[in-house]
Amino acid sequence: MRWRFQPLGELPWGYDMEPVRHGRDSWFLKDPDGNTHESVRELFSAYRLRACACHSEADFEHMRRSLHAVDRELVRIDRHFLVDDVFDGSVQFQRTTFQWLEAFSFAAHPPAPDNAFDLDDLVLTEEGHAVLRMLDETRPGSNIDTSPPALRQRYLEEIDRVHGRGARAVMLFRRQHA
Repeated sequence: MRWRFQPLGELPWGYDMEPVRHGRDSWFLKDPDGNTHESVRELFSAYRLRACACHSEADFEHMRRSLHAVDRELVRIDRHFLVDDVFDGSVQFQRTTFQWLEAFSFAAHPPAPDNAFDLDDLVLTEEGHAVLRMLDETRPGSNIDTSPPALRQRYLEEIDRVHGRGARAVMLFRRQHA
């Protein structure tokens, strides 16, 4: 299935994935390809990034810090701090990471009159903001319930908040018959 991000209000990335019960007490998240995952981060890595299951917490933390750096415009505020603190002193590592964020559509360049752009001008896309929220909320020690049943409940509450109570049934019906 081709990936397409569909934002819903202020929800983090992945909160619209279908939770499925396996056995009596086990819950998983089902991606659009039909594969199941134990966590949002695992689903994100395998389904959205198409990466192996070898992603470590350090990889996710680096991505989280890089997205925060773009969101807070640290390149413009304090380039030396950004490179030293987030990218281990390597400007090349920073540029490669920013190119990667842009390639995955987590960041983009704002329109420029002369069509010129610089990686320093990156801003987060809607999906980039949703990924950042997801990474913040699923970070070890965040104390936010990101179990599949809790994600489902939050998703349904956000449908009600954004589209009104009657929209929930219509959206769920469309999703089941898509």
